[in-house]
Amino acid sequence: MGLTEKSIFSAIATIASMAGQFAAGIILARTLGKQGAGEYAYIAWVVATIVSLTQLGLPQVLQRLLAKNNENVIEIRRTNGFSLITFFGVALAVLMIGQWWPYILKGQSGGLIILWGVSVMANNYYSAFMSGRQSYSLMGRYNGLVGALIPVCILVGGLKWGVSGAIAGTIFSMLPLWWVLISEWYNAGKPIFLESPEEFATFGLATWAAAAVSLVAWNRFELYFIERWWGIEGAAIFSCTMSLSMLAIQGPQLFTGALIPHFAENDSRNRRLNQAKQFRIALEVMAFVAIPICFTLAAVSKQAITLVYGSTFAEYPFASMLIVAGASIGAVASIASALVYGVGRSRFIFFSGAIGAVLAAVLFIVLIKPFGVTGAACARVSVQLLMSIVGLIYVDRTICRVPWAAIGRVLVNSTICGISAYSFCRYLETKPGLFLGILIGFVAYIMATRAWKPFSKQDTLILSRQIAKIPNRYRLIGGFARYVLGVV
Repeated sequence: MGLTEKSIFSAIATIASMAGQFAAGIILARTLGKQGAGEYAYIAWVVATIVSLTQLGLPQVLQRLLAKNNENVIEIRRTNGFSLITFFGVALAVLMIGQWWPYILKGQSGGLIILWGVSVMANNYYSAFMSGRQSYSLMGRYNGLVGALIPVCILVGGLKWGVSGAIAGTIFSMLPLWWVLISEWYNAGKPIFLESPEEFATFGLATWAAAAVSLVAWNRFELYFIERWWGIEGAAIFSCTMSLSMLAIQGPQLFTGALIPHFAENDSRNRRLNQAKQFRIALEVMAFVAIPICFTLAAVSKQAITLVYGSTFAEYPFASMLIVAGASIGAVASIASALVYGVGRSRFIFFSGAIGAVLAAVLFIVLIKPFGVTGAACARVSVQLLMSIVGLIYVDRTICRVPWAAIGRVLVNSTICGISAYSFCRYLETKPGLFLGILIGFVAYIMATRAWKPFSKQDTLILSRQIAKIPNRYRLIGGFARYVLGVV
């Protein structure tokens, strides 16, 4: 299966869960208000942080091993040590927090938080296993089931028992993934760190350390400072704005789920030239799609937040514009991160992430206390922009060339797009104005792209060949891609 078809299957798998999570966010905001939505978002951040710190990089090791040794799936399948270690790690971390810092759990039951953490861990393991095996079709079925369950379960639980009910609904919606844990505990075998100790010691721990330090700059660590200095309602506003920014980049990022295992497979087979070409194309396509979407949605973010979450969540229009526009940074950088992880150089992400974490912590302390959500937005975008530029320079100097000129042209065209949408919506702050502003921004981007084409003729030819590989059952996607290619 080629990268194009893998990416399509990965996109289908991600769409299902993305739709469910976004619908769940709207339900939380509409049913629980700022206070309840803020508490849920804060606890969700705590759970995600605990799981990231306790899983020791084992999902990434599993994903990489499966991608590099897909002929030997049965042996690598024996990874019950992952679920056992992470389960006890999550449980111990929650119990320690409940004992020493109970205010972090916002009065919620420690047992409920443990179950949520184990459910998130099961989801991480399942995603890594299926992605490593490149079984995106099966992943799509399970993600579709979870995506359909989560908004319904959160609605029922939230209406009945408030925040605790919403958390319980989230856990219940993830029960289909618990079969992963049950099968791992039932099928005894060597833990993954014994199955491949060298891979675990080098790549796994380095990946875990990189993820740990990156939590500060990339994983909504601002919520801790916002909640302490501006209250839980400020955390709710920031979280909803972040959800909107994630919606802006989810579309383009849907097609990146196959990149890490694909790069790892190429690296193991010494396909360096092919890898460099695919990286360049992937980066150009991500920039071409993600940056204008983020800039356009940033221009209409105030109206979009009001429409989706309610007017009480649209109190910081400049911060929302900055966060949504800045989301394009992470989208473009994710291609470089996939390459770095795929070739096993996660140590660089650790060292650069450590510097970024220190800088982020300083900016959070300096900016959030006096400026609140706006300060958090400025600090977040500044740190992520710096880290992304450093990462791209590292890739350019050590692995393969980065198409700086193409990214620059896309950035200029996207700026024209965003200014056009903002200029229109500034004078028509209504629902029709929102959709017309998006349409005007799209038209402006097409016109700017026709005038200043971002791709070289060689890259356009490569893209046309990749589009030709799209299966007939996805002819709608193929037709749209061919139309876009005709523009550039």
